[in-house]
Amino acid sequence: MSRKNETPARRSPGAWNLLCIRLATIIGISGAAGFAYNAVHDAGVKWSATAAAKPAKTDQYVTFPFAPNGSTISWPEVFDLQDQGKLLLVDARYRAYWQAGNIPGSVQLNPEGAKVRFDEFYAKYPKDIPIVIYCGGPDCPFSKNLAILLMQEGYLNVRYVPGGYEEWLQLSGKVTGHEGHNH
Repeated sequence: MSRKNETPARRSPGAWNLLCIRLATIIGISGAAGFAYNAVHDAGVKWSATAAAKPAKTDQYVTFPFAPNGSTISWPEVFDLQDQGKLLLVDARYRAYWQAGNIPGSVQLNPEGAKVRFDEFYAKYPKDIPIVIYCGGPDCPFSKNLAILLMQEGYLNVRYVPGGYEEWLQLSGKVTGHEGHNH
């Protein structure tokens, strides 16, 4: 029987071992290249003790109970936390959408925004403030992308709402235009 007609089930154990070694080598090299890229480029994941530290508890802010940084949160949970204390609500949609209608008290910051707007945001809001990010709806990736960016910058208390503005409208119906803060 020629090697061309062999099925994977008929290969010898030595062939499988060689295949596994090759795959492990490729995965190892890819992982090493990824770590090297992160270490050299500013856009890479920041690995530091600061990013892993727990936020300082203050009387000014609430903290998210039992949730890792960057996880999701529902609107009912957000409403409860808003009743307890200060919470920064960030709209990750494009500015034009935010200006057409937004959640009262929200600030606008799109993950594809200009660097100067991010620098202003970083200067204005402390790293331990609880941040809830939303975008247009369940199919919009901006809230998750912005959560990742803010965590890479050292923000310690970040969550995002997968249902976004669309779900908020269904639950509350309170819409504003041009009244919130702009970032």
